[in-house]
Amino acid sequence: MRIGLDCRVIQESEPAGTAHYTKELARALLDIDSKNEYFLFFSQEINIPEDLRHLNAKIIILPRKSLPFISSHWQFSRALKKCRLDIFHAPANTLPIGYNGASILTIHDLAIYINPEWFPKQTFSTKFLVPRSLAKAKKIIVPSESTKQDLQKIFRVPEDKINVVYEGVKTEEPNEAIIQAVLQKFKINPKKPYFFFLGTIEPRKNLIALIAAYKILIRKNPDAPVLILAGGKGWKNDDIFEAIKKLNLEEKIKYIGYVSNMEKFALMKSALIFVYPSLYEGFGLPILEAMSLNTPVITSRISSLPEVAGDGALMIDPNDDNEIASALEKLWKDDNLRAELIAKGKTRAEQFSWSKTAEQTVKIYRTARI
Repeated sequence: MRIGLDCRVIQESEPAGTAHYTKELARALLDIDSKNEYFLFFSQEINIPEDLRHLNAKIIILPRKSLPFISSHWQFSRALKKCRLDIFHAPANTLPIGYNGASILTIHDLAIYINPEWFPKQTFSTKFLVPRSLAKAKKIIVPSESTKQDLQKIFRVPEDKINVVYEGVKTEEPNEAIIQAVLQKFKINPKKPYFFFLGTIEPRKNLIALIAAYKILIRKNPDAPVLILAGGKGWKNDDIFEAIKKLNLEEKIKYIGYVSNMEKFALMKSALIFVYPSLYEGFGLPILEAMSLNTPVITSRISSLPEVAGDGALMIDPNDDNEIASALEKLWKDDNLRAELIAKGKTRAEQFSWSKTAEQTVKIYRTARI
């Protein structure tokens, strides 16, 4: 088969979840599948991962246009048609307008439909592009049963059109020298424990509740570990930083901005606890990354997170500040509980791999072609 994969999202300046999924899926597909021919579409020559320059992969650089809409849709569709693909996979929620070939669509989550107040208005996308893409795609991939249920509820997509394919987890174990260098870069005391959050600084990550919970913990335990927040700034982030100031927590909560993969793994590995009290996730990869690095996890019993975490995390109600505070205190002070969650988390993370993701995805390509 001639299989096309849209890799443009990989080249974003601060790649996040969808970019990570696309890059790791592309790598795994090329590793496990030597029979099919892959066409990987990029928007520019720079920042193409070297391991994607593969024997059975052709790198396509799309011509640049002055108008982004024309480039993203019509020009891209023309390039797809020229490649005479058997299957085209769009991994970032929408298909290009103008392309009518057999296609696979990955929908990562439907948060913008469930809680539109968390996002800037995207009427054209939500009212036209996504519904059109769902209708056009031969098969739809989602990363969890939770997202599948949302898709059926909101769009009434037939069950036999939806395929649940879990993402994989792949971390690079940082050595002590890397950890120390990263801690030094961000001025984090290597001799003191810290709580760690990583994710886009935006409303759905529920950071205002985490900050309020941390204040409850500090009132009771002034010597509690500092809280480190990492991630690029998303929409409506001002209220989050205002909450830190309002509660006089500037000395106890440290925001370090967007971090690279290497920095992320070093910060996760050396954290006492990884806390992820999100209000909605299509999958929730960071909790698996922390588990694979032997860091105990606190996360929400909501959306896909219980499905992904299994018994490997301490679950909380993300809408209950006191419960979040209690969980932080309990896991901080209970060495045995931390050891238990580290062991369970490691076992849970080992059940997810990108090779499994790729194998299941190739099967879907075959069925969609028929």
